[in-house]
Amino acid sequence: LADVSARLDPRDGLFLALEAAKVAAEVRANPPPREVIDTRMEWCSFRLAAACAKQMKNDDQAHQFAQRGLAAGGPKEAFDGLL
Repeated sequence: LADVSARLDPRDGLFLALEAAKVAAEVRANPPPREVIDTRMEWCSFRLAAACAKQMKNDDQAHQFAQRGLAAGGPKEAFDGLL
């Protein structure tokens, strides 16, 4: 949903990407029993948030989100052009 919204309006995409990152962090911290979780969701959400911020010409915010994505386990290559 965040990805589709980002294509239409980067402000909406940014908001939804940050909400997705919050949910992903909560699930990673407290995984449901006997459930498989996608540990990429948090850093992917921060990558989308960084791309939205960059599109809105907010390079400082884009850099901050990219750093948070790296801290969440994202590969550096995924954040090329955002750091």
